[in-house]
Amino acid sequence: MKKLFLFLFFFSIITGIVAQANWTQRADFGGAARDGAVGFSIGNMGYIGTGVDNGSNFFYKDFWEFNPVSNSWTQKADFGGGITAFAVGFSIASKGYVGTGAPSSSTGDKGFWEYDPTLNTWIQKKDFGGTGRAQAVGFSIGSKGYIGTGRNGSLGAFKDFWQYDPSNDSWTKKSDFGGTARNFSVGFAIAGKGYIGTGDDGAFKSDFWEYDTLTDVWVQKANFGGGSRRAAAGFSLGSKGYIGTGEPALNDFWEFDPSNNTWTQKINFGGGGREFAVGFSIGANGYIGVGLTSVTSLKDFWEYSFTTGMNQNYNNSSISIYPNPTVGEFTIYCSEPILNSLDIYDLCGKLVFQKTINPRLEKVNPKLGRGIYLYKILDKAKIISTGKLVVE
Repeated sequence: MKKLFLFLFFFSIITGIVAQANWTQRADFGGAARDGAVGFSIGNMGYIGTGVDNGSNFFYKDFWEFNPVSNSWTQKADFGGGITAFAVGFSIASKGYVGTGAPSSSTGDKGFWEYDPTLNTWIQKKDFGGTGRAQAVGFSIGSKGYIGTGRNGSLGAFKDFWQYDPSNDSWTKKSDFGGTARNFSVGFAIAGKGYIGTGDDGAFKSDFWEYDTLTDVWVQKANFGGGSRRAAAGFSLGSKGYIGTGEPALNDFWEFDPSNNTWTQKINFGGGGREFAVGFSIGANGYIGVGLTSVTSLKDFWEYSFTTGMNQNYNNSSISIYPNPTVGEFTIYCSEPILNSLDIYDLCGKLVFQKTINPRLEKVNPKLGRGIYLYKILDKAKIISTGKLVVE
């Protein structure tokens, strides 16, 4: 009965958290308030930089690192391309990339730069392959980066789509974006496929498209659940995508499930309505920050999390799992040589893996699919640690 009670107790934690995902305000962005900034994550750190202050029309080139563990921002080397706004950013492996954008009042740039967080340096790479532009969208899939759409003043909006290969510093033109030419769209990647939607082609849009890197083909998916808008923020977590905020200063937030091509409305973004914000994910958590209230630029920063309550209940510093996120195998370290068992659940509360672990250090490969999982580690049926496991 005791084991059954503990199982049901843990299960109730899981199901309660899944139903009550939270927005939690974190430390304000370290730089000045702004919108039109660029952001991405590398490993367990997030990065935001560049952008413009709507009130003063002052353009920025500063660049900041966010540490979610210490909840702190650290200024890093200024963006190598100088002042700019409405650029594109993404990460590939251990490097970050920023390109295109609008330096000051110009109509669009095609410069492209690589950031090395270990050396804290920017290196100029080959210019973006298309026409210079701002207000484009980009993401990475595997070892490649992608940029498309956007606008350049009198030249109008674009629908071309380009692939960047860092191994040889080259750009390759791919099939045009499946929708109309537009700017201020939002995009992310899930499980080897890219997604772009919403935006402005002269009217605000709600259509949503999937890109297959293997076939170089775009397929239209279900329209974005929140309706037409531009300048939204988005990110992916595990096997789902998320889009929220956007013009005109909206605060709704939606989840896209590619497995059944559906949108589900989630708890509203915690920071209030805004547009031109930045979104990215670190591990199992999503982040949205900075942006514009239609009039005033902002600097607040918010975390979207499924499992905050569970982490607070069972946080054992003597136990660690790394790497997390993982692509398969990971290591469990226990500072005390005690008998433990590892249970892993999916987000519906289903037990998908169980293993007895006895040594201080053990490698585990549960062969799970991509996604977010919840784990518990027990010592003689007593829960001693819980947390999130992200499989990429």
